Formats: sequence, C-alpha cells, structure tokens
Amino acid sequence: MKYACLSDIHGNIEAFHTCIKDAVEKGVNGFILVGDYITDFPFENETIEMIQELEQQYPCYIIKGNREDSVIHQSENHEYKIGSNEESIYYTAFYLTKAHINYLKKLPDVITENFGHYKVSISHKMEQADEADVIISGHTHLQSSIYDEGVLYVNPGSVGENADGRLGATYSIITFGEKVEVEENIVEYDREKVVAQLRDSYMSHLRDHWGELNCKTIENGYSMTLNYLKNMITIAENHGYSNDLDEVPPHLWNEGFELTMKQMEEMKQKSSM
Repeated sequence: MKYACLSDIHGNIEAFHTCIKDAVEKGVNGFILVGDYITDFPFENETIEMIQELEQQYPCYIIKGNREDSVIHQSENHEYKIGSNEESIYYTAFYLTKAHINYLKKLPDVITENFGHYKVSISHKMEQADEADVIISGHTHLQSSIYDEGVLYVNPGSVGENADGRLGATYSIITFGEKVEVEENIVEYDREKVVAQLRDSYMSHLRDHWGELNCKTIENGYSMTLNYLKNMITIAENHGYSNDLDEVPPHLWNEGFELTMKQMEEMKQKSSM
C-alpha cells in the first residue's frame, strides 16, 4: 500500500490541493493526515471540506494537531478576544462552522495500526506517539525520514508553511511492502496567489503581525514564528511587561517584527554562501 502523508496545512488550501493532485498522479492508495490543518490562512472551512472529500474517496488516517486543540478550546471557552496574542485562533474558531468544529472534536490524537508487517503510530507531535516500527509525526515543518535503533521516524514537513528554506509545499509518500520506502516530495504551487489572498484577508490585520509573518514564510521558505515569539518575550521583559504578551503595546510588536525580519535576511545570506 502506498500512502501520501501530509501535515501542517494551516489553511493553505492552494498548497493542499496541489499536493493531493501530485500524490494522486503518483498513484497513492490512501492518505495519512498528521494535524494542524487550520489557523494561519483564511480558508478554514474549505480545508476541512477538502479533508472530508478525501475520506469519501480514499482510505484515510486522520489525527488532530495542537492547532485543532486550540480552536476547539476557543469554541468552548471563548478565552481569546480581538486584539489578543491568539487572534488567529479567535478568528478561526469564529469562522469555522459548528459542524466542522464537531468534526475536529471527533478526531483522535494518536492512531496506531498495523500496515502489513509494520506497526505504525501516527501523531502530530513525536512525543505523543506509541511504540511502533514506524512513527509518523509533523509539527516541526521540517521534512525528514530517519532510522534510529530499528525505528523509522517520518516527518512529511509542512504543506502550508515549509520551513527548511526551500520554496514550495512538502509531503511524503510511504510505501508499505516487504520493506518500508519513503519518497520525500516538494511541489511548487501558486505562492503569489496565496500571499495576495492572505494580505487581502482579516489575517493581515492581526496586531501581532502573524499574517505578514506567514506571507514572508511563503515567500522565503523560512518560518520565523518561533524566533518571533522568543524576540517578543525578550522585548516584553526588557520593557517591564510580564509573559502575558497581550499586555505588550503595538509599537513593541513592530520592533519584534522588524528584528525577526532582519534575522530572516541574515539566515538567507548565510544559506547562500
């Protein structure tokens, strides 16, 4: 059996559609979806609908990621507000239909199944996985396939926001036969269209520059979100604010964004040397 393994779509439906088309052309029999389908691009409902269409056409193994957990939490507790550090979670929960939220609630955190001779564990984060011959996880946005002490660890990277400096969407194809074979893929899609859609959406108005940071990720292939949050925590502490970033005023978010963009340019220069 030959499965396309996709993770971290983050609402980038253009990239998702392109990866599915590429996988079908390569003759996959089914799909393994590894979480974080929503929150960073303004196509929440369309992405869930595409997942549901896949389920109707192919054997699918689908788990939820931390972004789904956050949106479910928001839908039940209404913790985040407009202007908060988690504005993208707020908007995603607001725009998702109730039916789609209920669909996400039913997704498991971990699936462990036998694929032929091999026990396979599927989870969004590697630390959530059960013991198995093959462990499939996402979350890092970095594509890899590594054998370690008899276990094959597969990370398909990120469909929506690839973070290794390459431009495009990454996913992997796993073939289970007498042995397990992994084909790592990166496909180009209309990134200019996605960036234009993102800048024309509510995501472009988030107080923490999250939408623009995602545009830069698509344009440059480097995800600087973790660096950005680290920068913001340092800046907040230096100005006497607590770790609650909701208290940080807009001009300091601007400072953190500019610093992060500078770091991205430095990273690009080093990689080109």
